[in-house]
Amino acid sequence: MDQNPIMDTRTTINEQWPLSRKIAFRFFTVYFLLYIACNFGMPAYLWNVPVTWAGKWLIRPDFAITAWPNGSGDTTFNYLQLFCMVLFSLLVCIGWSLADRRRAGYNRLLYWLLVLLRYFLAVTMISYGLAKVFKTQFPFPLLTSLDERLGDMSPMKLAWSYMGYSAGYNLFTGAAECIGGLLLFFGRTRLLGALVSMGVMINVVAMNFCYDIPVKLFSAHLFFIALFIALPDIKRLVDFFLLNKPTEPYNGWQPTFRTRWKHITFRIAKYAIVITLLVLCSRGMVATDPHSPKPRYYGIYEVQSFTATPDITNTQLTQFREWQKIYLDEFNLLVARKKDNSKEYYNMKTDTAHHTLSFWGDRDTVYLQIGDQLAQGLLTLEGKVNGDSLHITLKQQDLNAMPLISRGFHWVNEYPFNW
Repeated sequence: MDQNPIMDTRTTINEQWPLSRKIAFRFFTVYFLLYIACNFGMPAYLWNVPVTWAGKWLIRPDFAITAWPNGSGDTTFNYLQLFCMVLFSLLVCIGWSLADRRRAGYNRLLYWLLVLLRYFLAVTMISYGLAKVFKTQFPFPLLTSLDERLGDMSPMKLAWSYMGYSAGYNLFTGAAECIGGLLLFFGRTRLLGALVSMGVMINVVAMNFCYDIPVKLFSAHLFFIALFIALPDIKRLVDFFLLNKPTEPYNGWQPTFRTRWKHITFRIAKYAIVITLLVLCSRGMVATDPHSPKPRYYGIYEVQSFTATPDITNTQLTQFREWQKIYLDEFNLLVARKKDNSKEYYNMKTDTAHHTLSFWGDRDTVYLQIGDQLAQGLLTLEGKVNGDSLHITLKQQDLNAMPLISRGFHWVNEYPFNW
């Protein structure tokens, strides 16, 4: 009696592959495994030596790493790392091809590689999708953005403000990413999930390239991974969409268990992994309601008057004298716009019960008493800074005067409101 617990019911393991397909499979297997490892815990410092070597060879002899991976995924380090990954994959591919040149094909390995890529792409798509659904990736524009000239924005900030304005559009794009990711978890919907993910990701790639968002390399990789997942069905897709021919069911290798309990165990393990990944993706996602009540002193304030007693040189007071506007924003953020249009950012804390405001940056914390006259559109800040008394009178700006806030949605528009 055959003791092998897995029975092959589709394409046989010994199907003969063309040489070009075997070489391509070896290269992309090594490359994708390395790429996934880099995105799931491989320390960046392990690339220090190869990246520095590549920089000295490709850029200049005295090259040194100055920017490690950070919020930008398109640093010089990332491009040199990509070069090293391609070179390493080529070398391993050559060695693998020489050592395993008599192999007929890799149907079984292809199946498990596709499973790994499907799960990697699914987790990534769902993570980004939930970040849009819950509006943690694109929050509503900060007050400084609402009060900023369009020409002063970077292309990325313009894109972030555009996406952050509409909760509905975030829900739409996020749902599309989540649907694509969920479909990838299951073999029967693998192709549909790959096609949905390709459609979603090509738009993300275009946005990243056209608005100079530094996630170009990562988003392009996600698109090509989705394309790779769909490649085994390319002939069926061409027959259906272009040649108007009937298509056959997918006949790639898949594991089928001889005993029922092993099949059930496999299914339980799979769904346990899927549920665990979904929980990890959604962890920390807290919905933000753009219409929820704002903080008590939320708003844009123009500095009407500034008084310091005694009026002597005080480095910190001199800095405050340059303030033209103050933004008391969400996320405990205080931003001061200076007369030269530059901005200073501070963490802040307000106590509405005791009418106090404290803020801090690189220097010591400043504590001020708040004089609340918001009914008249005024706010006063009083306190001492390094022993000197400080009094600032602020005039609140009417946010509803901004069409972006007050306009809202209209089913009927007699004329385009585009000015």
